[in-house]
Amino acid sequence: MAVALVMGTAMFTSCSKDEVAPAVTVDSKVIELTQGDTIVLSPKFDNLTEDTKITWFDAKNSKLGEGKSYTYKARVAGEDKVKVVAENLIGTSEAYYSFNIKEDIRTVTFEGEKWNELIDSKQYKGDLLYGLNADSVVDYSWTDINTKLSSKLTAAWGGKYGFAEGGIAISNYVDNNIKEHNNYNYQLSVPSLEANNGKNFAVVYCEAEMSFSDKRARAIKSIDVSPTTYELGVAKYGDGYAKALTDKGDNLVLTITGYDKAGNVVGTQEIDMARDGKFMENWQTIVLNGTVNGRTYTFEKAVSYKFTMTGSDASSYGGIKTPTYFAFDNVVVSYYAE
Repeated sequence: MAVALVMGTAMFTSCSKDEVAPAVTVDSKVIELTQGDTIVLSPKFDNLTEDTKITWFDAKNSKLGEGKSYTYKARVAGEDKVKVVAENLIGTSEAYYSFNIKEDIRTVTFEGEKWNELIDSKQYKGDLLYGLNADSVVDYSWTDINTKLSSKLTAAWGGKYGFAEGGIAISNYVDNNIKEHNNYNYQLSVPSLEANNGKNFAVVYCEAEMSFSDKRARAIKSIDVSPTTYELGVAKYGDGYAKALTDKGDNLVLTITGYDKAGNVVGTQEIDMARDGKFMENWQTIVLNGTVNGRTYTFEKAVSYKFTMTGSDASSYGGIKTPTYFAFDNVVVSYYAE
């Protein structure tokens, strides 16, 4: 948004009562903006002379520019000020613009026809996630236009095995029979949609990641996480290969890691899916940036976010025996990026 404003009060000094200093006036009202907005500031000037110099300063009194107008861009959420100063040999006048800048918050909900088209016709060996035949490389990806958050299958083994190689799939399957349906045929299900505000969600398998398609770093403020029917069923009851995680010391931990453009870690947070016989059984909001119950979480802006799972039931071939699935939804993104 670019708006030209002529804005009320001013302060000025003069060499003598017979001389007139330049005068600058602006509207005293606080200007409401959202991060990323731009506005052209055009004060009212009086008594300008040929040698009058007009200078703009930020809240820290650092010079921003010169001239009768200044294009201001809202960057950091919160309160801000800009000072304009008019001065010549006769005297000086200055005035302030005040701003209240709202954070640009956008949420990925996975709802709508575009997202519905990404839901496979069956949970295992569907055409979307596994391909039409054994020789085809599966091209499954998604991008949220509103936030630019995007993901594609990992193609860790070349892409012919589709979702079995890892990735993030869109789903709407619900199945609360965790005791009997604790196998991969129900891999896209969650036990419940309770505490979730929609029908669709994303299912993660095997060290998948998501990133912003424009390669700009943004902070995810929070993300809703749920176990899947398959993962929770195995964690609680075992499946003949993986043990039930019911003893003290048993655990299954989801780790969210953020990376900058250079691949450096800028944030890490761990979430217990199972620990000491207790389990995450429904949707939980995981705060990455913010304060909850007096505890402040700070997760720096990241270009990409990776999901990994570790657990106590280790395999002799490396990794863990417990299925590394979980679901997420309602990704709250602080959208503005420099």
